[in-house]
Amino acid sequence: MDAGGTSTRAVLVEDSGRCLGYGTAGGGNPVSWGAEQAARSVGKAVAGALAQAGMTGPLDVGVVTLAMAGGTSTPSLEEMQAALRGLGLTGTVVPESDLLATFCAGTPSLQGYALVSGTGAAAIRVCGGSTAASADGLGWLLGDEGSGFWIGHRVARAAAAALDGWGPATRLSALLLQELGITDDGRTETGRSVALAEAVRTLYRGRPVELSRFAALAFRAAGVSRGDGETPDPVAVTILQQARSRLVAVLGAVRRDDVVGPVVLGGGIARRLPGLADAIADSVGSDRRVDVVIVADGAVGAGVLALRRAGIAVDRQVFDRLVSSVAQLR
Repeated sequence: MDAGGTSTRAVLVEDSGRCLGYGTAGGGNPVSWGAEQAARSVGKAVAGALAQAGMTGPLDVGVVTLAMAGGTSTPSLEEMQAALRGLGLTGTVVPESDLLATFCAGTPSLQGYALVSGTGAAAIRVCGGSTAASADGLGWLLGDEGSGFWIGHRVARAAAAALDGWGPATRLSALLLQELGITDDGRTETGRSVALAEAVRTLYRGRPVELSRFAALAFRAAGVSRGDGETPDPVAVTILQQARSRLVAVLGAVRRDDVVGPVVLGGGIARRLPGLADAIADSVGSDRRVDVVIVADGAVGAGVLALRRAGIAVDRQVFDRLVSSVAQLR
């Protein structure tokens, strides 16, 4: 299983590397959603993979790899194990880093780097197939620089500042109000925007991590995901540029000159952020070649880790078989 802050994926893999079933569900990160909700998402994804494979419990799957940020705490693991038992599955549950799963989704190499930016953000250095160093991944309160939350938070702040009259004008204000379903453009008795007051009440009622949904507004206003020909919004462009710089800095914190290998990018933000791959290459100098691999998610990597935990060598042939069979079942 590859359980992230936004979505959860499960793959059922045989020891040849062929994927037999693939299932998906909502966010499965216990830090973002709590152990109970995360376990429900994992259970739903696993049930989907079993259904696609035409299998039902009781079933001994040998090794269960749980690739999840924050998923290694005992309460979280207990919730996950209970969810799997409810599906009739038995096997050794092994927690793994979601960043390591991302790395393994992009290469069979045992050495290199992974940079993930989705709801959260972090980077790792991989040596001998294991995580040798990590940076960030500290959550929405203390870190996750350049992540979906980081961008969404700045979108909300910029939109509010503009509506309040002390920040630069930006189309992010109108986009945020539209996203929240707020249309009132009047003024309160104190002269403050009614729309701003309603937006503030709405945003403070939600969970902080939910601000990540507004990252899409920055891409839209900056012209990355829009084809309407409008001039890119300078505030949105700046937010995305700052996100890119922070992600490069996080990756730089784990880079070492003597560890050469691919840089695997994962997460919805890292995949879409303009110029990120070029910025990574520039950060190590023009005299060194950097192979940047972009992956859709860590599902393939979770399968790779499960195979390795089962004592199966994942060479290029096994890896390619896993990649192609997962793609066919998505």
